[in-house]
Amino acid sequence: MHNVGIDLLSFYAPTEYLDLADLADARGVAPEKYEIGLDQRLMSVPAADEDAVTMAAAAALPLLEQTDPSRIGALLVGTESAVDHSKATAAFVHRLLGLPATCMIYDVRQACAAGTIGLRQAAAMVALEPEMTALVIATDIAHYAAHSPGEPTQGAGACALLVSANPRVCRVEPTWGVHAEETSDFWRPISRDTPVVNGKTSLLKYLECLRGARRHFIASGGDGKLRSHCFHLPFASMAHKAAKQVARDAGAGPSYRASLQYGRVIENTYTASLYIALASLLEQGDVDDGERIGMYSYGSGSLGLYFALQTVQGFRDHLLKRSHTQMLARRHPLSLASYEARHARSGNPPQEVSDSESPFRWVGVDELRRMYEPRAAGIGVASDAAWVSESG
Repeated sequence: MHNVGIDLLSFYAPTEYLDLADLADARGVAPEKYEIGLDQRLMSVPAADEDAVTMAAAAALPLLEQTDPSRIGALLVGTESAVDHSKATAAFVHRLLGLPATCMIYDVRQACAAGTIGLRQAAAMVALEPEMTALVIATDIAHYAAHSPGEPTQGAGACALLVSANPRVCRVEPTWGVHAEETSDFWRPISRDTPVVNGKTSLLKYLECLRGARRHFIASGGDGKLRSHCFHLPFASMAHKAAKQVARDAGAGPSYRASLQYGRVIENTYTASLYIALASLLEQGDVDDGERIGMYSYGSGSLGLYFALQTVQGFRDHLLKRSHTQMLARRHPLSLASYEARHARSGNPPQEVSDSESPFRWVGVDELRRMYEPRAAGIGVASDAAWVSESG
């Protein structure tokens, strides 16, 4: 059964952002280095009481308002920002969303490709059990050391996908291209809260894995001449390099620029970046009913995945364009001083309730237990009291 795919998709970005022109001024570099070199404008900054769990739940909540939660048989979370070394991020999200006890929960891990692996696994589950729906969430906070080369490529956000039979937005085609090899381009030792990055190697491996995955995709019977594309976006200008390579291989330049609009003002969201790009392409681009879209997912370390989606007749009627654009328009700027203070405390328990528009918040830690709650009664879990999840 191949009529399986994305029934609905929704993303969440934090309420505050840092203007990269302000960061450039503070770091003594020309704004063009970020605005042209990275092709980025704004960096989403999570509130002190937001993390990968709250963002994941916030991204998924609008989807649950349009589906029967009792049909959700699996929750898969792809993330590099897990809050526990043992318990799945999905377990925390499952409780916040009030999903049924019959819903399988687990995390997927392989750097920024984790969300895509989750999508592939979810599609296979639904193909075996067409009556079920799977929820796939990609959620991350890209956090680098202050004054480091990676600092202007930070960001935060999450994207949720409902995967079902007879989807309303796009089908996942059965052919996949894969290219994997162990490399040290980006990694995060357990002893550190920021990653180690070899920027030049990462750029080369990103493109090398794209080339290899596309070749495997075509050799496996996939059509390599697709007009529209979405690429993994550690920063927007990486898509320009990827598009040039696809153009050389396919003989024609792909259409992809509409996929960058949301990412330019959210920044790096690791696992979620490809699917925020997809939302941007579908909601802001010129995509036809029945159009096939090339998708490239890259996870450092490294794994490249290339596959295709096909839009469904009338897919635009099921997009959340209005809520997404309103959410981005309601955000407000963060001063450089506030950004630096929050950056220095990243990962520490919140000291007060923020004014974030997220429906959920991280309350803090009590005896090594991480606690979450809805910001208002009646959201997600039945109780409006903070619920506690054991950690460790």
